[in-house]
Amino acid sequence: EYAGARAQFAAALAIDVATGDLLRQATRRNNIGNTHYFQGEYGAALREYQRAHESVLRAPSGADREPLRLAI
Repeated sequence: EYAGARAQFAAALAIDVATGDLLRQATRRNNIGNTHYFQGEYGAALREYQRAHESVLRAPSGADREPLRLAI
């Protein structure tokens, strides 16, 4: 149920954006990208993965961002 999962991730992303949590935004965007990827929507997936990467780059440097930086 990728569409339902995408909607849930989008709702969580809205909260992350409202609270300014860049690292959680990256995680949600990766999750949204995965829902696109596994449905063969590769362009949409790539756009979300790139947005996730941008969120990680905007996050303050430190140990908290390192696992996400390495994963993206």
